[in-house]
Amino acid sequence: MDDSSSPSVLADEKQPPRAPLLERRQQLTDALAESPYDFILYLERAVVYSNLAYPDLAAGDAYRALLLTDEVRDESFEYHEQALEALDLGNYCEARPCPDVLNHGRLVEDLQDAEGEPAEPHIRLADLAAARCFQILSISLLLCGCLQSALRFCERGLDAVPQNKELLEIRGYIEQVARRRLRKGPDEPVEMGSLPDRGVVRREVYPWNTHEPDRFSAESLSFLNQQLAAMAPKCEVRVSSLPVLLDGESTTDGYDIIPTCNQLGLFAKEDIGPGEPVLEEYSLLTANSRHKESTCDACGTELPPLESDSKAVSCDECADTIFCDDFCFEQAQQQYHPAVCDKDVDSIAKDPEDQDIDQSLYLLLLARLLAMSTHQDLHPLEVKEIKYSKPPKYFLSPTSPSSLTLPSLGRLRPNNPQRRRRLHHRRAPSRMDPPLLLHLQPLDPFTHPRKDGHRHLRDPRRPRPV
Repeated sequence: MDDSSSPSVLADEKQPPRAPLLERRQQLTDALAESPYDFILYLERAVVYSNLAYPDLAAGDAYRALLLTDEVRDESFEYHEQALEALDLGNYCEARPCPDVLNHGRLVEDLQDAEGEPAEPHIRLADLAAARCFQILSISLLLCGCLQSALRFCERGLDAVPQNKELLEIRGYIEQVARRRLRKGPDEPVEMGSLPDRGVVRREVYPWNTHEPDRFSAESLSFLNQQLAAMAPKCEVRVSSLPVLLDGESTTDGYDIIPTCNQLGLFAKEDIGPGEPVLEEYSLLTANSRHKESTCDACGTELPPLESDSKAVSCDECADTIFCDDFCFEQAQQQYHPAVCDKDVDSIAKDPEDQDIDQSLYLLLLARLLAMSTHQDLHPLEVKEIKYSKPPKYFLSPTSPSSLTLPSLGRLRPNNPQRRRRLHHRRAPSRMDPPLLLHLQPLDPFTHPRKDGHRHLRDPRRPRPV
């Protein structure tokens, strides 16, 4: 048995060197580009992400692998043949006792004890891989703070391998963390429905990200101010040095030098009168999670009455997609619509439950961003609407001064978008010295989903929920 494919959840060993892990991650990423239906490759990369301390990415790859094990086991599924072919190309069924990533602890023996009669090689391999997926998913989601999902996947794993020591240990850890977060006593029952399923997130610039701009360079500032000139002619973007935010009590009051970080700020460069528009922005980075609501597909505003003299325009290829006028239609054609035209994606993630509205909105925004990047032949991080939109936010932790933490996306609440975001100055600035610093959140479209559900994506290739 080889336990080196992934550290045990109880292991307290020194962190492995990152350089070999990053090199291995790139090798696996390249291999997946050639064989995207290979669940063994996804599991191997999940282990690498786990060892790199990226549990979010580990959970993502383990979930992809889990979906592909379903494809292998059910010949009626859409990608059954591709998933089987990937197993044959990798010669995984001939490996003895199994690929290293699956030969973890006593997993092989535990599955044999649970299954009884031996199954066909590809079914046996898929069952073993699914159990390994449940191990990685449950511990990774626990580390992300998603306790309800972690327990759900852990229980599914224990249904397959009831005696697996690692899954039993993970279940114990989930219950311990749940009792602390819910303030439950050791004898009080913990119901799955009461478990928190949203943790915290942080903005992470991954080591392999080559698309991160220098937001404070003269070139970046010049580009941003060129874009801003049409939206807010009396304002400009400048670099501002701000105190590092705190996420709890600290002793920073006694510091000789207060920790600061650079951020981009929007400054007034001319006097702005009371009631005068400060910023007027047109954006296509919008979405609508209402399936049949009469809003423009491009800008998200309400469509004009669909009468004989209406300015509304429909797409010739997908008649259900309506734009409020020729301008929006032309902008959509130039920036994103051909990537999704007639692709039967209109109903994806529409009309979500109330508790899922915010998540569906983020998902739809991501879908629009991917459509824009595909049509414009750009990496998603190079699309100008988001390339400079979110500088790092630094939060100084009293216990870990180097930690970078952001509040959960679930804390954001939707409100109504407008076709042109318009901000008004409520009172006249005193003088230009010091310059007026305006923190205008509407510049970031990701912070403005709609209250009524506007801005939701499922892969059109139908990955099923688990």
